[in-house]
Amino acid sequence: MTYNNKTEDEFSRQIRPVLFNTKADGSGTWYFAVVDSDGNQAVVRGETSNLLSSGIKSADTLILTGAGYVYWISVSDTAALAIELNDSTDGAGTDQWGVEIPADGYGMWIFDPPLSFTTGIYLDVSTGTCKVTVGYK
Repeated sequence: MTYNNKTEDEFSRQIRPVLFNTKADGSGTWYFAVVDSDGNQAVVRGETSNLLSSGIKSADTLILTGAGYVYWISVSDTAALAIELNDSTDGAGTDQWGVEIPADGYGMWIFDPPLSFTTGIYLDVSTGTCKVTVGYK
C-alpha cells in the first residue's frame, strides 16, 4: 500500500493528524491516521501498522477480553444507527462511548487520550447493516 506521508498541504494545514505519542512528554513514537491507496483507513508508525484492528463488524461483538484501549472507530450505515463501546465482555457493563448517526451516515472518531477499558471492549450496535471498525490495543 502507498500512504501519503506529507503532514501539511501547500497552505500549512495539517493533513495527517497525529493520533497519539507513546510518551506523555512527546518524546516517544508518534502514530498517525492515514488512508491507503485503496481507501482503507489505518493507523501507522512510519509505514508499519502498530494497532490492532477489529476488522469490519456489523453486529454486537466482543472486540477484546481484558484491559485495553480504543484509539479510533470508523462507522457507516445505510440505516440510522446507535452504537456504544461498552466496558464488558457481554454488553452488560458501562458504556464508555456512544454515538447516533443518521441513515446513510458515516464518521471516524479519534480518541486522544484513548478510551480505557478494564474488563473488555464490547461493540453494541442497533442494526445489522452497519460497517464498524475499531482500532484498539
